[in-house]
Amino acid sequence: MDKVVFHSTNYISEINKVSKNLFLLKRKHFWHESKIIRESFADGWKLFILEKTNLPIKIRSNESVFLGTKMSAIFLPPYEIIEWHIPKGYLEWTAYLSPIPLLVNYSQAIAFDWNQQKNPKNINDIEKILLNLKKFKIISLEDNGCSVAKNTKEFISKNFSKNLSMKDIALELQIPYSTMTHYFKRAYFISPSEYRQQLRVTHAGQLIVKDKKNTLDSCFESGHGDYSNFKEAFKKIFGATPKEFKEVQL
Repeated sequence: MDKVVFHSTNYISEINKVSKNLFLLKRKHFWHESKIIRESFADGWKLFILEKTNLPIKIRSNESVFLGTKMSAIFLPPYEIIEWHIPKGYLEWTAYLSPIPLLVNYSQAIAFDWNQQKNPKNINDIEKILLNLKKFKIISLEDNGCSVAKNTKEFISKNFSKNLSMKDIALELQIPYSTMTHYFKRAYFISPSEYRQQLRVTHAGQLIVKDKKNTLDSCFESGHGDYSNFKEAFKKIFGATPKEFKEVQL
């Protein structure tokens, strides 16, 4: 099937297959209270598009970036972390997703005005938009020169699917566990374990989409040891269970 719709208590998600290896996620969401959401993922990329809204959304960066006063977009490459400040109320957004790397090389998350008259129909259209950008703001959360945070993030990014405890990782990096977690959270506002969980879940999604893995294999190959916990974490990030997510595949 080309489209799957998921209903939850607070939102409706619709996943469409636009073209080969390109998907469009549409989300209608009512936030009962203000939220701060920190997001990252492994593999591929996301392109968020936000309509003009009466609920301006702030993105934490070196200087605060406000979205929603006009049509805006965010390009999020793998392993980068961004922080959304979402106000209470109704919000709609769309996001293009693909497991296929782009020719354009943005290593950090960026925000920019969305002035396109037509929606992208394939990956080439999105590459052209990004290649022709004249103005954008970097919005990735950064390590601010902290080598502990930087080295921890790099190690987890390369080894997230391995069966290592956080204390094992601290030993590999030759730093105290408490020091590792403290400086990582001070830089990125999430714990190392939360960051790794996001990478594992989003990698599982890539295994389902690109590699056509079944849900059980995607669970364990992404580093999870328990399917129930994986299922819960998957739905929190994708708005669908692994089984529902797989149904969008042709």
